Amino acid sequence: MIDRPEMTRGRDVAMRWRALAERRLEALDELYRSGRWQRYYREPEFTALMRDAIAAVEAWRQIAPDTADATSIAPVADAGPPPLSVPLQAFESE
Repeated sequence: MIDRPEMTRGRDVAMRWRALAERRLEALDELYRSGRWQRYYREPEFTALMRDAIAAVEAWRQIAPDTADATSIAPVADAGPPPLSVPLQAFESE
């Protein structure tokens, strides 16, 4: 299949949104590790932000996988997210 310019632009936009979601999660992770989150948020608010950020990253990883070749896309479940210093269980619903 030949890449059309509009398809390439769409992939580029999706990759930028994915990168933004990953940077947001990294920033929240840094707040958590440093303890500074307590200055700005209450625990339920911060937990909700972390859940939203994790969900956004997972969604954008499905929409815009690492590889630009759409024919060789592996299922996202096989790829797995990068390790975080925040245990994801800490943000799951009780």
